[in-house]
Amino acid sequence: STIDIENTLGITFCERLPLAFTHGMGTQVWDEAGKAYLDFTSGWGVTCLGHSHPAVVAAIAAQAARLMQSPNAGFSYSPERAALLQQLQAVLPKGLTNTYFCNSGAEANNAALKLARKVTGKHKVVSTQGSFHGRSFNTLSVSRGTDNTSRYLPQLADISFVPHGDTAALAAVLDHGTAAVIVEPVQGEGGVRIPSLEWLSEVEALCRQHGAMLIVDEIQTGFCRTGKFFALEHSPTPIQLDFMTMAKGIAGGFPFAAFAVNEAVNARIQKDDHGGTFCGNPLGCALSNTVIGYLREHDIASSG
Repeated sequence: STIDIENTLGITFCERLPLAFTHGMGTQVWDEAGKAYLDFTSGWGVTCLGHSHPAVVAAIAAQAARLMQSPNAGFSYSPERAALLQQLQAVLPKGLTNTYFCNSGAEANNAALKLARKVTGKHKVVSTQGSFHGRSFNTLSVSRGTDNTSRYLPQLADISFVPHGDTAALAAVLDHGTAAVIVEPVQGEGGVRIPSLEWLSEVEALCRQHGAMLIVDEIQTGFCRTGKFFALEHSPTPIQLDFMTMAKGIAGGFPFAAFAVNEAVNARIQKDDHGGTFCGNPLGCALSNTVIGYLREHDIASSG
C-alpha cells in the first residue's frame, strides 16, 4: 500500500496520519478509499483558492504547454516574471519597490537575513519567542527560541529572542550592532498570537532608532488570510519596512515564494548576492500571477 511503501522507503520527521490522499476539490479532499474530508489546513495554508481551482488548473496547463523553465534561468528575462512583478506591485505595501522570486518561505527568509547582514555590515538579529521562519540552518536560528536553536549545533551567534508583541523587551536588547529584527504580524506556529495593532509601528520606530533592518514575515499571513491582503495593513499607521517575505498563498498551492525590498536596500544589493536555479521560473510566475489576479478581482481579502 501507499502507506507501507512510504514507511519502508521514505524518511519522515513527524508522526503521520494513516491516510493517503488522492485528489481534492474546493475545501474537500479524498483518500484512497474514496472517503471525503474537509481540509481545515488549506494544505498548510497554501491553497488560498481551494483545491483544484479551475483558474489554477488552467494556468498550470497553459504555461506548462509553453515553457516551464527558462534556458539560462535567471540570466534571461521572462514575460511571465515581468507580468507578475507588475501584478504584485499593485498590492505590495508602499515603499517596497523591488521583488525577487524564489521557491519557499524558508528560502525567502534565509535570503532576507543574509542580505540584511550584508547591507548593514552587522550580524545581530532579534526574533521573537515562538516564531517560525523556516527549516534552513539560518532560519532555524531565528525560530521558536534557544530551546529550538540549541538542537542544531553550532548555534549561530548574535541571535536574541523577545516575547512576541513586547515592545519593552525588544527595546532592551536592540542596539546599534543589530542588523535586523524579523517578526510575524501574527504568529502562526507559536499559537496564533495577535499583538496590539500598534506593535509593528513600535518595532519600526525602534529599528530606525538603531539602524536595523525590519523584516516582516508574511508567509502565513499574506494573501488575504486576515481580512487584508497583508496582515501588516491592519496597523493604524502604514509600516515602512525594509524586507517583506511571502510564500504559501502566493501561488495557490504551487511551491513558490518571494521577498520584496525598499529602494534603499535594493540600491545596495549587488550582482551574485543571491540566486537559484528555479527562482522566478515561468510556471510559478504564471500561476502566481493568476492567483493574485483572482484574489484582487474577486476582493477575497474583504469577502470573508
